[in-house]
Amino acid sequence: MKRMIGLCVVVLCFVSTYGQNTLNFCASVEQNGYCNFNNIKFITSPDSTNGRVFMQVKGTNAPIGAAKVIFKIYKIDATGKEKFENMLTQDIKPEWYFAWMPYVFASPGKYSVKIFNENDQQICTNGFELIAFK
Repeated sequence: MKRMIGLCVVVLCFVSTYGQNTLNFCASVEQNGYCNFNNIKFITSPDSTNGRVFMQVKGTNAPIGAAKVIFKIYKIDATGKEKFENMLTQDIKPEWYFAWMPYVFASPGKYSVKIFNENDQQICTNGFELIAFK
């Protein structure tokens, strides 16, 4: 029993020491990293079919821990299959707690964004929907 309790304590310490990274979608990001209108659904403007959305990578309880973040953007088709759309790269410092990149998504639909570090290891992923203004 003591071993089990000790193992649980070690696991909890490990999880709290090493945070996870999250990916948020925002209408804008302030200089201090605050994500304005953090959401998974956005509406295009009335006079356009595209939409500018900020993708924010944020370390939770720890820095991001990467020297580079790579944003791989996929559009999801009607069958749920991901189709690669674009890749954006941003150099950062490993001690940064957040980084963001604006992107103009060309058309309404569902999107998936996967974030990788400089070693091509996926560090987080999330998706959102761009809805046409009606």
